[in-house]
Amino acid sequence: MKNWIIGFQMLLIGALGSLSGLQLYEYKELADDYAKFVWVQTGDWDREDEIRSQQYQITNYFRTRNPEIPPQVANDWAVALLEAADAHNVDPALVLKVMYVESRHVQYTERGVTLVSSAGAKGVMQVMPFWYRDCPYSNKPADLRHGTINLKCGVYVLGKYLDENGRDVELALTSYNAGPVGVKLYK
Repeated sequence: MKNWIIGFQMLLIGALGSLSGLQLYEYKELADDYAKFVWVQTGDWDREDEIRSQQYQITNYFRTRNPEIPPQVANDWAVALLEAADAHNVDPALVLKVMYVESRHVQYTERGVTLVSSAGAKGVMQVMPFWYRDCPYSNKPADLRHGTINLKCGVYVLGKYLDENGRDVELALTSYNAGPVGVKLYK
């Protein structure tokens, strides 16, 4: 069984230098929230009990951070996050923090249009459209407008960057934020 109890604050200490000023502040502030995501296992819990507990906690986290998220959407995002995090060996708490910094857990604008950055990144995980080709969860760029697909693709990209950078969170976050070229410039 994978142990997701990772000291998020320790992981971020090295990553803070590569982020923009606003994101740097946000990651420092949000690192303190990690204590809420220490998955506590007591008694005779099996993996299914652990996943249900994590799903419940993440669903509540989404609803607390953004009360406008419908309960079913929050639950769907929690399931998608846990499935993708497990498949790509990414700490769910890291995904939550990246998700918050990138989009504040907002998938759509006030007009109901998918959130798109000035660089063209889409959705709740701010995934660049070219990733649809590599992402095992999408078949076309328009798929990135769907919240759960966007979330899973974002986790896939984060996992890929973690793998490419020897599980170095600092370099993976730099890659996620600035792309592989940004990491080469950073190194």
